[in-house]
Order: sequence, then C-alpha cells, then structure tokens
Amino acid sequence: MDQQLIKQAKQIVLKHSIDRGLCGVAVSVYHKNTEVFNHAYGFRDINKFKEMKPSTIFRIASISKSMSSVLMMVILNSPQYNKDKALSPKSTIREVLKYTQSAEVLQEFELYPIFKDPKDGNKSYLDVITINLLCTHRAGLRHYARNHEYLHTIDEQDLSRWNELHDTKASIEDLKKHRLFFLSRFGHEKLKDEPGEAFTYSSYGYQILGILIEEITKKSFLEAINELLFKPCKMNQAAALYDQILNTSAEEKANDQFVIPEDKKQEITVQYIRTFETIGKGYKETTDFDLKRQDVSLDDLREKGAGGGLLASASDVSKFVNEVINGPNGVVDKKLREYILRLHTKSHHPGYYYGIGFFLNIDDTQCTPNEDCVVDDIYHSGGAIGGCAYTRAWISENYVVTVLVNVQTSLEPLVDIARQLKELFAGQRLKLRRQKSFYDAYT
Repeated sequence: MDQQLIKQAKQIVLKHSIDRGLCGVAVSVYHKNTEVFNHAYGFRDINKFKEMKPSTIFRIASISKSMSSVLMMVILNSPQYNKDKALSPKSTIREVLKYTQSAEVLQEFELYPIFKDPKDGNKSYLDVITINLLCTHRAGLRHYARNHEYLHTIDEQDLSRWNELHDTKASIEDLKKHRLFFLSRFGHEKLKDEPGEAFTYSSYGYQILGILIEEITKKSFLEAINELLFKPCKMNQAAALYDQILNTSAEEKANDQFVIPEDKKQEITVQYIRTFETIGKGYKETTDFDLKRQDVSLDDLREKGAGGGLLASASDVSKFVNEVINGPNGVVDKKLREYILRLHTKSHHPGYYYGIGFFLNIDDTQCTPNEDCVVDDIYHSGGAIGGCAYTRAWISENYVVTVLVNVQTSLEPLVDIARQLKELFAGQRLKLRRQKSFYDAYT
C-alpha cells in the first residue's frame, strides 16, 4: 500500500478527531475482501492514558441489528435448524414458536394486550407479525421511550406491571434474570401502526427477533451468533457482554453472573459522556470529558441483545459487512445477499429506506418495496451511552468503511470520516482543508 496514501488517511482521522473533540477513534477500510487500512487514534481510557488500538472492542449499539438480521437469514437457510424449509421470512411469531414447540414462550406473548387486535377480539397480531416485519421495522412496535428503557434499568412501575400480569411477587433482581421481561415495558400498550403498514424503528422488534433465534437454535442468542456468524466470518474481535458465550464456570452460569473474561477486559474501550456548559436556557457542548463517569461500556447489556448488545472492533464490523456484499467465507450466498439488500420498506422520512438489517441509499424513483432495484450503497449506525458507531459499503466500488468512537457525539463526524476515506482510497479527488505543518506533526 502506498505509504503516502496511508499518511493521508491518518490525517483525515486526525483532523476530524481534533476538530470534533473525539476522545478515541478506530477505523477500518476493506476493499475487495482485503483490509487496506486499520487505524486508531486517541485514548481508549483517558483516565489511565491508555492508547486506542486498532483491535480495541467497542459497543456497536444498533449495528447489532445488522448482524442479528443476517444471523436469522443464515439460520433460515440452514438445514440443521430449518429442516425441510418449514420456516421462512414470511413465518409469523406464532408459526415459529409452534414449529419450535415453545409453548411457554408463546403463552408469555399471549398475555400481552399489544398482540391482540382491538377491533377484533379473535384476531392476534402473533399471526400477522412475521420475521421479515421484525427485521425491517414494520411490526408496528415502538422504540425505547423512557430514559430507564435506554439504560435498561427496572423501575417500580415496570415491577408492579409484571407482578400484576403474572400474579407474582417478583423482585427487581428476579426480573433482571427473565429474558422475556422486556415485553412488559410495552406489552400493555397498542401498536403504533398496523403490522406491515409503516416503517417504525424499533429495538424491541429486534429483541423479539433474538428470542425467535434462541427458540429455533435452542441456544442462547450469543451462542448462536458466535457459532453461526462470528466464527465462520473469522470475527475474532467480536464479543458480547453476556456470560452465555464466555468461558465462565458452571457455578457462574447457574447464578446467572455477569462476567467478562480477562483477555477481553483489556481490549474493551472506556466510553465517555460529553459535558455541557450552561448558556442561558441552552447548552454548549465542550471538548472536556467527565472523568468521574464510570465505565459505561461494562453495563449489563443482556436485555439489549439482538437490538444493540454486541461489541466488536472496527475491523470485525467491516469484515462482517464485507461478508454481506462479497461472501468470501460462504456465510452469505448470492441468493441471500439479494434478499438482504432488496428494498423492503420506505420510511415516512425522506431518504430512509431499509432492507434486511441495513439502511439503503437508493434512488427511490427507480423501484418500489419488494421489487428488484439497484442497491449500491448500504449503511447502519449505532448510538450508545458514551459511544457512536457507523459502517457503510459502496457495493459497485467494493469498499467498506467502519468508524467507531468512544464518546457521545453526533453521527456527522463519523459519516464524514467514512466518506472521505472511501474517496481517498477509491482515487477520487479529496481536498483537506488543513495547515500541513500542524497536522503532519501529529501523523
């Protein structure tokens, strides 16, 4: 690789890191199945002045959705888990749970009013909401609405609602161990839209998808994704903050303890919250960091699961997206790729189009949902408490760029870094508005 090109790429990362006050950044660029750039800048732990590394593991937040939806498609393609092709993306929640003989899980879903049609008491949305609708945010389910839902803490209202519905006296600690507890956060409400009618972004829909993955494979979600996606794609720096896939003892698993292995602890970045200065009635973002803030990257993410609970390095995220568009490891074949990258839904918001687990940058005048059309540009982003993630692929040019940062920020600097790196490596003209002597000194 041209060292001058690498130098310019590092300057792009440096420029945005300094201009936007980013604490730590890791980037990865893939081209035609090969990683051509893997770089890190800043600190993964500003308290201890630990330098960011290309191998550093970040929370990838909602990019987990891309991985989870592809995982489900891989499972549906597998004769081991889907004998005689009994299940398909068109299979409903009830059909999946009946096929897997998951009577107790089905009974739990049936408890909640949200899955009952208010206009027809005999109609259940469990017979309407399909795997495809969950993967494409068209199930009618809402997203997180309250602060403690983003934080995944349990308040007294949650506890009271659960105990009343189940006629129990469970404690908050009891609920933390129940994998279906999240249903009680929204199960008493009505759907935002009729299933299939509109795009409504929802992490809860993906949490349901994670439950279906567990029931089909008879493994925990993290065991399934480790076996069927991480390992086949050679994603050696992908992890999850769940004890199920970590090398914990039988006693620890029995006690449902939350354990992170020592070798992973050294790689996981510390994520930081921005501080703000009060200006009248508004706020001004500063470049200072609240160093007293505890490491939010070590929060127990088990409830986020398929919707936002995964961790990975920038390199492994790019490796995953490269598998989707090129399939070097045979995980995603041509037929599956075409289905994933098909336009499945349009949002009410201009420019928001969705395939299976990916947003699509397309000319919507050329095609309508579920029709074949040229999709040349896909992406997904993720916002975590104390972090931000972005990955994008330009398919015809065969470039994948991933940018991960460990500070709460807008998506704009990540998008700019990704676009400029792609333009640089693709040989397009790039103008760096910089003072050469200043930036070169830090490269």
